[in-house]
Amino acid sequence: MRSDLERDTPGETSQNLYQVQEEALRTGVIHHAPHSLAEQPPGRDSSRPYAVEHPDAPDSHSRDDLRRTGETKGSGRAVRPLAVVVGTSATGGIIVEELRRAQRPALNILGYISEHAGECAEAGTQKNGLPILGGRDVLSFLIEDGLIDIIIMAVDYKAHPELVQQAIEATKLGISVIPMAMVYERTWSKVPIEHLGDQWYAALPSEIRFRPLYLCWRKVIDITFALVGMAVMLLLLPVLALLIYLESPGPVFYSQERLGYQGRKFFIHKFRSMRADAECAGHPRWTSEDDPRVMRVGRFLRATHLDELPQVINILRGEMSLIGPRPERAAFVSQLAKTIPFYLCRLSVKPGLTGWAQVKYPYGSSDRDALEKLQYDLYYIKHRSLILDIRVILMTVVEMVLCRGR
Repeated sequence: MRSDLERDTPGETSQNLYQVQEEALRTGVIHHAPHSLAEQPPGRDSSRPYAVEHPDAPDSHSRDDLRRTGETKGSGRAVRPLAVVVGTSATGGIIVEELRRAQRPALNILGYISEHAGECAEAGTQKNGLPILGGRDVLSFLIEDGLIDIIIMAVDYKAHPELVQQAIEATKLGISVIPMAMVYERTWSKVPIEHLGDQWYAALPSEIRFRPLYLCWRKVIDITFALVGMAVMLLLLPVLALLIYLESPGPVFYSQERLGYQGRKFFIHKFRSMRADAECAGHPRWTSEDDPRVMRVGRFLRATHLDELPQVINILRGEMSLIGPRPERAAFVSQLAKTIPFYLCRLSVKPGLTGWAQVKYPYGSSDRDALEKLQYDLYYIKHRSLILDIRVILMTVVEMVLCRGR
């Protein structure tokens, strides 16, 4: 086992770089070898030329002809930026797995750069379907020859200061250096609270105050929707009240205590979708798929989200907003706050009738689901804006039309 101060031998480094080079050539991202890699690697078949003609290749054969934004000249074919992940730990594997799951990944990952010099002896081995390219020497050559556009950092500065500093110095050449948590957040529009490590601050909003124009927009949309929603509810009330009562005699509306802005308690209102004795034992329970407590008319109300319509009253009273994290029961909040970090951050904004978590993730019925939805809620709290609000509204309309509620 080599010490952390030892480097790869020139032969090892060269061989690892040729793996990267051939991958870039295979994908059509570059079309000839950089000058520093003009010689054949040891053991390489000399009959295979480096110059690769790609059917969509641009007229020029220089890596500089590919703009950093990922577009090629001439053909107009989109080419995703090339990236390497610095760090072979489980944290680095998380972003690789998430990017591979994405339908339209924003970048191509060539492989890993090991933070441990000893692992470089096994360079070329696979991890999460990608090769370990080598150590610091390989990263240096990738930077100097312009073979990468992005360096994804999955290591802590305290543990590997020299490696992090080497990556930071690459910014002078126009290479982006991005923390793993930020790539994850941009890819999936949620905050990876399980993998923040020392970057815990990434889960919190950078600004508490918002521009007056945005606050005005929120007030206008809340009041407008609440008034329109009240009119719609009054029109539907006679029919829905009759259907609910005929299937399960009892109250038409259902009220339940929830925690709102800054932990204030209030009563949320809904059209009753369950039997009157749904919680006769007095213990709060998650709603499960095909829950037998839900009535037939209740399934329709839940699928179309019409059961939430009476919450326009909560919006008019200032207890809720149109968009925000869904309010939870105090018992669930107390339970989840003990096991899920940052869970209480949901209480920093008004709860909403709909939200980013509601349109991005299906109905949750477990602690794991609550964790997933929290990651979306934190993303919304960090990035609240007019555009994001409009996206939530449009996606909510689609959910209602397609009856995806539960």
